[in-house]
Amino acid sequence: MSSHLKEHYLKMLESINSAQVSRIAKGRGLTTAAVRDLQKKRMLLPNEALAAGLVTKLAPYGSMKKTISDMIGADIEWTKPKAKPKREKSFFEVMGSIMAGPKESTMKYKDDSIVVLHLQGAIVDGKDASPGSIVAGPTVKSIEELINEEKVKGVVVRINSPGGSATASEAIRQSLLELSQKKPVVFSMGEVAASGGYWVTCIGQPIYAEQGTITGSIGVFSLKISIGSLLRRVGVHVETVALDDSAALNGIDRSWSDEDIANMQRFIDDVYTKFLTYASESRKIPVDKLKSLAGGRVWSGEQAKQAGLVDELGGVDDCVTMIAKKAGVSDYKVVHRPDAASAGGLFSLFGDEDSNEVTNKILADAEAKWLQTLGKLGFKLTGLRTLLKSTLENQSGAPKAWALMTDELRIR
Repeated sequence: MSSHLKEHYLKMLESINSAQVSRIAKGRGLTTAAVRDLQKKRMLLPNEALAAGLVTKLAPYGSMKKTISDMIGADIEWTKPKAKPKREKSFFEVMGSIMAGPKESTMKYKDDSIVVLHLQGAIVDGKDASPGSIVAGPTVKSIEELINEEKVKGVVVRINSPGGSATASEAIRQSLLELSQKKPVVFSMGEVAASGGYWVTCIGQPIYAEQGTITGSIGVFSLKISIGSLLRRVGVHVETVALDDSAALNGIDRSWSDEDIANMQRFIDDVYTKFLTYASESRKIPVDKLKSLAGGRVWSGEQAKQAGLVDELGGVDDCVTMIAKKAGVSDYKVVHRPDAASAGGLFSLFGDEDSNEVTNKILADAEAKWLQTLGKLGFKLTGLRTLLKSTLENQSGAPKAWALMTDELRIR
């Protein structure tokens, strides 16, 4: 890059950044110089942001409504935006929805139920469900629905997760804590419940693990990809225009400096301290003793029980029995959430899933048209009729598996 072009880009960045710095300074009652100095640090701990005047108050996750009500000092009526109108979906979107796996059911509970809430996959931040991941937004919403459902007498939280985002894990932990204050909760650990998968259990409720469950990993880490040497080896040159050194902190062509690492370590230590505190309070283990079990170490379920990280060895059935006793119910149904996917999920894309009559009519009309068209093309339709008929049955639980012989779909 020529020196002239580099200077041109730098001035452009300074102009764009100056506008943002000025808005922040005006909004927070600070000088532009003070905001610029804070910006050069790039990352601030919550207490540092409060002390610097960048934020007004620190509040626990999930306390937004209470915090705003206390600040205004008056009764507030909270409203939610109306759902967006449904739009037509392309063929590829429809097929993607079918392949995406199970979705949370909106079915109402008719009988007293014990729910097995499956949390499976990496824990990530976000608002939209993603197959194979535990996304904070949809998961918190599911837990809130269980809190408000009178027929749900208790919840077994089945965890199979290697962890993930600390902020997402905390959001889920807070929701599970609120759930446990309203209804009996027991944790059941599957193949792995480590890091964030263990973080979410830190609410002081019983934990069951399988004998071979990989559990623990009470630890926090951060990393970045640095491939500068590789790029140079293959002849790729990277040139960066930045306002200061910290602006290029995550550039793929550079490694963290000692100063960068020290700054990042402050954040790691802060989150790790929270993790230790939650686990210590939940398991009634002094922090000093817990440190010998933490530090990212993982244990089998049997070892975890001996160390006090879990309460009992057992599976989901043991947890359901325990919940029934705690809830004082003898006649109940065991319901798994989310539901297993079914063929009928395809038609939920076109209307309200609760409107069975409408859905069934759509299915029946579609069946008639498809069978008529495919029959003219020479398809044998016995197997297809059976499949379409099964979609009319609004079933939950384990999915059906169908095996079709190849000559069923032979074209004459």
